[in-house]
Amino acid sequence: MAINIIADKCKACGICIKECPFEAMSMVEANGKKVAEAGMACTNCGVCVAKCPFGAIERTGTSMTNVD
Repeated sequence: MAINIIADKCKACGICIKECPFEAMSMVEANGKKVAEAGMACTNCGVCVAKCPFGAIERTGTSMTNVD
């Protein structure tokens, strides 16, 4: 996974899910709270990082998904 969701900052607003061009984001239950989660389709494009108004998503590395 190329991104990390900071659960304490995630407000489960769904903006990242709506904005992800690869439909890689979903909402899951974690510690009794709904939070966003990136799936295997995540390409580390950074759209979710840029669109999250709460700073709850950060890049953790690079993805090799789109490398030719």
